[in-house]
Amino acid sequence: MSVEGSEVDPPADEREDNSAFTAFTSEIAQSPLLRQYGAAKAKAALAKAKESLADNVAEEYDAGLDYGRKLRARFLSPRIDDPGLPFADALVCIGGALFIAQWALSPAIPLGIKIPPPSWLVPAALPPTIDWRGIPYILPTLAHGSELAFCWVLGALAANAYESEAYTGTLREAISRTWRAGAFAVGVLLLSTQLATSISLSSQGLDPASVVTTAGIDSGSSADVQIITSLFEVVCDVGVQAVQLTLFRAYRWREAQGPPPGTRGRPDYGADEYNPMQTPPRKK
Repeated sequence: MSVEGSEVDPPADEREDNSAFTAFTSEIAQSPLLRQYGAAKAKAALAKAKESLADNVAEEYDAGLDYGRKLRARFLSPRIDDPGLPFADALVCIGGALFIAQWALSPAIPLGIKIPPPSWLVPAALPPTIDWRGIPYILPTLAHGSELAFCWVLGALAANAYESEAYTGTLREAISRTWRAGAFAVGVLLLSTQLATSISLSSQGLDPASVVTTAGIDSGSSADVQIITSLFEVVCDVGVQAVQLTLFRAYRWREAQGPPPGTRGRPDYGADEYNPMQTPPRKK
């Protein structure tokens, strides 16, 4: 007799069948043959997993070596389809440094937007008997622009920005390679600036990480001034160079596309038989 809401006990025959099946399965589970079979399967699965792991590790190692060789080849044996492009990029970098020098020194710039002279803009020591005008400032500007050009060239090599695809493909590809090169160049600039600032502070006996005490307040303030000045100069360099190099690479891409449809391109004077500058053919 069962009560509503309670479980109904199975019949006696079904209980006997269940107990017999349980005993049979437990007897099989305790069988030595089954244990040996399970151990063999587990051992085979473990060996297969180890072999797969070894293959994956070897594949990843080979892929890493291949990537390292490709990355090294970008700097040691780069592909430069336009030999004049690195020099043009360097001139753009130097032009950016000249722009910053003009921004800091020109009396025509309003005081509200004028920047303080950078630390690298120190006039060169020239004989005082000659009126050199702005040349003493041009020389350090050229030196600083060359340093920025060195950082950019390294970034351009890392981003394959001297291959023809960087200026003959799509505008998106041209800008993408330009900005990737710029990101690498900014990293080089930051690393070199940190190293130069650390050497400068150490040579002056300044420690920017020292605890400010009565004896070290002036020291800490001097270090902070130099660090903030270096940071401001890096921001100015990166901003000016990013704008100018992006515009120049966009212009280089546009030039590589040829004249727009429906317009006349550049005349080919070499194909003009009436061109006076052309060497006349030899008579047979």
